[in-house]
This record gives sequence, C-alpha cells and structure tokens, in this order.
Amino acid sequence: MFRKSILLSVVSFGFAFLITGICLANGASDLGQAELYVKSEQYGQAEQICKSVAQNNPGSDIALRARGKLAIVYIMTGRMAQADTEVDELTKAFKSNAEMPAVLYGIVGRYKSAREFQRAESLSQRICQQFSSSEQAQRIQLDSGKEQVLNLIADRKFQQAEEAVNNMVSAAGSNPAMPQTLFNIAREFKESERYDETIRIYQKIAQNYPNSEFAGKARIGVDKLRIWNLINAGDAAGAQSALEKLIKDYKDEDDLAHTVHGIAVKFDENGYSEQAKSLYSRVRQDYPNEAIAEMAAVGLRLCDIRAMIGKKAPYAAVKTEIDKLMSDLSGRRQLPVAVLDIAFAYLQQAMRLDEQGSAEQAKESYRNTIKVCEIVTNQLPRSPATPKAYDYEIICYQKLGVHAKTIECCQKIVNDYPNYQKRWQALSMMGNIYENLKKSGAISKTEADQKLKAVYEQLLSEYPDCRAAKHAQYWLTHSTR
Repeated sequence: MFRKSILLSVVSFGFAFLITGICLANGASDLGQAELYVKSEQYGQAEQICKSVAQNNPGSDIALRARGKLAIVYIMTGRMAQADTEVDELTKAFKSNAEMPAVLYGIVGRYKSAREFQRAESLSQRICQQFSSSEQAQRIQLDSGKEQVLNLIADRKFQQAEEAVNNMVSAAGSNPAMPQTLFNIAREFKESERYDETIRIYQKIAQNYPNSEFAGKARIGVDKLRIWNLINAGDAAGAQSALEKLIKDYKDEDDLAHTVHGIAVKFDENGYSEQAKSLYSRVRQDYPNEAIAEMAAVGLRLCDIRAMIGKKAPYAAVKTEIDKLMSDLSGRRQLPVAVLDIAFAYLQQAMRLDEQGSAEQAKESYRNTIKVCEIVTNQLPRSPATPKAYDYEIICYQKLGVHAKTIECCQKIVNDYPNYQKRWQALSMMGNIYENLKKSGAISKTEADQKLKAVYEQLLSEYPDCRAAKHAQYWLTHSTR
C-alpha cells in the first residue's frame, strides 16, 4: 500500500510537471503571437493574450515577460498611468528574477519611443540602482552617448557623429555593452546610406572586440557593404565576383543567408533584375529551411511586377498580379511590405518621368502610386508599412497639387502613429502647406493662423529638437505681425 501511495505521488507529480511544461510552452507560443499583434498594431488582441499568459503562469519567467509586454502595450496606446502601475507591480513581484533588467530595459525603449523621456530616465535609474552589474545597466551608461550620435546622424552631421563615436570608445571602450552599441549605431549610418562610415565602425568592432558576438557580424558586414558600393557604382561584374568570395569566406557564418539576400535586394534596387533574380533563387535553394527563403520567393515575384511597371504595363495588369500576391500571402507579415514595395516602384518611375519633363506620364505614375498605397492603408491590417504608405501618398498628392488630401494623410500619421519616426515631418509639412495656402489666399488669414498655431505648438511640444523646430518657433514668435 505504501509503495502504491509513493507510486501515485510520483505519477501525480510527473503529471503536474508535464502540465506545467505544456502551459509554459503554450505561454511562450502565445507571447510570440502577441508580439506579432504588437508589430501589426493590433493592440487589443496583444493585451488580451498578455493578460491571459500572466494569469495562467503566475510567478514564472513567462509571466514576467507577459507583464512586461503588457506595459509596452499600455505605452504604445497612450495609457501611461497603467504602464507605470504595471511596472511598479512587476518589479515587486519579480524583483529577484534574472530576466528583470532585460524586461525593464525594453520598457525604457518604449517610453523613449513615446517621447516619455522623464519616465524613461526614472526607470533607467532604477535599473542602474537595483541591477548595477547587469548588461542592461552597462548599456544605459552608453545610451546618452548613443542618442547624441543618432541625433547627429538624423541631422545628417555625419562627420560630427563619427567623431562622437570615437569619443565614446575612448571614454568607455571597456564597457561590455560597447560592441552592441556600436553595431546599432552602424545600422543607423547604413540606413542613411553612409556606407564608408558604417564600414569603419564595423572594422572598429572586429578589431577592438574580436571575441564579441558582433565581431563576426561586423566582418561580414564590411564585405557586404563593399559589394553594395560596387553595385551602386555600376560595377555589377565586380560585385558578383566579390559576392562569390564572400560566400566562400563566410560559409559557416550564421548571417550568411541574410547577407546574400541583402545583396540580392541591392542588385534589385539598382535595376540589375537578372542578377537579383538569380540570387533570390540561390537563397531559396541554398537555405530552404530559413525564414529568409520565403522572403526571397517574394523578392522573385516583386522583380517580375517591377519589370511590368518598368515596361509601362497597364495598371489593370499590374493590379491582377498584386491581387495574386495578396491571395498567396494572405495573413503573412511580408504582405504589407511587399505591396508597399510595388508602390515605391511606381513612385520611383514617377520621379524619373518628372525629371525627364514627361509631366503627364509622371502624373499617371503618381496616381498609380496612390492606388497601391491605398491597398496598404485601406485593405491590409495596420503594420509598420502603413504610415510609410501615407508618406508616399503625401509625396504624390503634393506633386499633384491636391493640398486637402496631403493634409489628410499628414493628419492620419499624426493622429494614428505616435511612434512613427517621421511623424514630426508630417506636422512640419502641414505647417508648410497652411503657410502656402495663406500666401495664395486659398484660405483666410484667420483660419490659416489658427491652424498654424495649433500645428507648430504641437510640433514644439513633442519634437523640440527636430529640424523644423526653429522655423516653428520663429513663426509663433512673429505670427502677430
């Protein structure tokens, strides 16, 4: 009887352990789904999942991550008081959890994105005080220097930005968080198409921190950007030769598949369609089990659609291909970006035609750009591609002289996308349009001044350091004259 009791206890314990494991696994899967909802800006669904995961896995690492993500959802939906409460509660409930610094650091980043700088600073200080030896505390020590560099890059003061990077390394080169900080800064230089500066920072990472996880990424990044420079210079043959060497030299590097795909995209962007298609096919063949293979398959489809646009195929024919793409990629994260890529192809065509003096043909391409963008904004779920689509529409409506629609798209960005990087530009654009409408007499001085005052006050309140702030302040100071 005693043995039977022990056996039943063991079985019960094992069953309970199994159930707990299943719950945790399901929780991790659910959190992954919540993250997808956050990225697609479906915050209500993300919030429900996070609350459910936290309730079903009390005291666990999964619950901590769920509550951290819940705080982020509150921040992204403007509920700062709820976010503050959630942060306070989870720091008490999980104060000894090893994952706490990473969770809190993620929340700091979201506060900054929402321009809640005082909250971000307060939470950063808490991390440094309570988790002084953590990786995140070490990152925070570098954050102010990094933000200075990123602001200089945003203002296109590239030489000053690189000098600031060198000063950071001189002052805190031994900080363990430095390799990642430098890698993130390099990415911003790369986004600004400053490849030489990016290469120099990658070289600094590889030379100064050869044992860091970012050293390998930096080395392959140097060779990739050199290939990009060859492609931009029109040396497709030289780029292809350098690519073969890169594939041979880095055959064991984890980032190789993404690197090859990135080179395919660069060929694609520069009009080397055949080279791009060959590389996309190679990625699919050589890395079939990696997520990048699916992106390569989409790249192949987009090459063909862009070729149709380049040959000035009727919009109806292009729309048929877009419809097929939407059907095949329904529900996939790649879809909004893929459709936006087609809109960009039309926008590039329109700008080229404008430069060539083909005004009527350019107008048609601007209108086609708007049609494709409206698929992203009106037919697909909200995603990071949505505000970019409004950005493209703003350019097109400006070119077409449709001021009301330009303002409408700007207002959409301002109202619905508080974390969008170019949101301040939408406010600035609205101000410029109202000033021009006032000068032309299209709207009354009283109406224009009311709208300008509201726009420029919001701009200065939310983006006091942006490039348009000086003009906004000048207008507000002299508006009564």
